[in-house]
Amino acid sequence: MLRAAVTADPEDDKVAASWPRGFAFLPYGATQPESIDVCDRTTANSLYPGGGGAEVVLPARVDYVPFVVSHQEPRSTFGLDAAQWQDRALRSLVAGTSSAVEYELWTGTIAQAKGYPQRWLAMPVIADGGPVVDLTPAGGPVAPLRALGLLEQALANAGAAAPSGAQDAVNVSTGQPIGPGRRGMIHCLPEMLPLWQANGLIRREGKYLLTLMDSIVVPGSGYPGTGPGGSTPNVGAAWLYATSMIHIRLEDPYIVDGEWLADLDRSVNTVAVTAQRAAAAYWDYSVHFAVQTDLEV
Repeated sequence: MLRAAVTADPEDDKVAASWPRGFAFLPYGATQPESIDVCDRTTANSLYPGGGGAEVVLPARVDYVPFVVSHQEPRSTFGLDAAQWQDRALRSLVAGTSSAVEYELWTGTIAQAKGYPQRWLAMPVIADGGPVVDLTPAGGPVAPLRALGLLEQALANAGAAAPSGAQDAVNVSTGQPIGPGRRGMIHCLPEMLPLWQANGLIRREGKYLLTLMDSIVVPGSGYPGTGPGGSTPNVGAAWLYATSMIHIRLEDPYIVDGEWLADLDRSVNTVAVTAQRAAAAYWDYSVHFAVQTDLEV
């Protein structure tokens, strides 16, 4: 579902050839617009959202090292049609790409093991040195309706000088503001959808699942539902995350070594045709919220 919810970044030939080795970008600035007296048009007189001539902070550069999604298609060599099994391996890789990308985006398993610079959804909370703002109340997991409301309010508040709702000022942004008029994403387990749909809180428009605030909902089959820092959720509960828009890059799938004979095991007469592609799933780190929710209404 992640691939259906996002659009791959447009690339020129130079970028397409180099991004699997790593890339970096500078996010858009997210300065909030201000309301200024028509008779005294200076930022010092701004009233909302309260810039007051404050120094604009440049957005931080985002660095990313891609990972590889791989699929092996093992088969007996008897009656083997090489072209057929290569095609099967490529098709299986394409079918499973979204789930594999979702898992890495949520857990950061490869990024953590290799010490890569990118972020993932289940990073530690701010109190533990991470970037995640935990919106879960002290009493523990909240109902699905309340969880969605907390995430929507957090996205709406992100970067605002005077946040509204029940959240205080420290819980509105973990980095650069999301910026005016920009959409957020809510990441969840697929089993959350019936709970929200039953209350009319989400709708489908084309390939998108949207909330009443038009945030894009991503029910990833590869999402494990774990909490910040990889913590296990309470029994009967799961974690949700909200971010700014996720971007993906996917390399064209290919057969490793170009020959199925490279993976031939003569001792048992089997061959493993391996298909791979580089992948990247990232965002501008402007917002990063989490909340733990019950899995029942």
